[in-house]
Order: sequence, then structure tokens, then C-alpha cells
Amino acid sequence: ILAVPLSNDSLLIEITFNPGDNNIVGTQFQLNYDNTLLKYNKIEYKINGNPTNYSVDKNEFINLNYTQN
Repeated sequence: ILAVPLSNDSLLIEITFNPGDNNIVGTQFQLNYDNTLLKYNKIEYKINGNPTNYSVDKNEFINLNYTQN
């Protein structure tokens, strides 16, 4: 996980892995954050193929899910 310092009032967190190289068929990440300091904005997926992805903001943490079809 790579966290980049605040830039233009945004924090970018990037999770990078290659499911084929790592034999990953599914995973879930829970990213905790201090909602008094940060506000959830959006999640972008940049993925090849047709995996099932979803994310849910729970106000103090975000669940990110990836499942290879």
C-alpha cells in the first residue's frame, strides 16, 4: 500500500497487485481512517478483465472487495 501525502486537499492510497502473478482469486481490504480529519470522496478501480469489485464507506473505514471471475 502506498499512501501519498496530502496534495490539493486529497490523499491518494494505491493498492497494487497482479492477481495472476500472485494466484489471488479474491481479497478484501479494510482501510480505517479518522473521519474528523478525512472525508471519503471516491474509489477508482483500474483492472483488466471482468472481476467483481465493490467498496462501501462505513464512515470510519472503507471495505474494498475484489473477486476474480
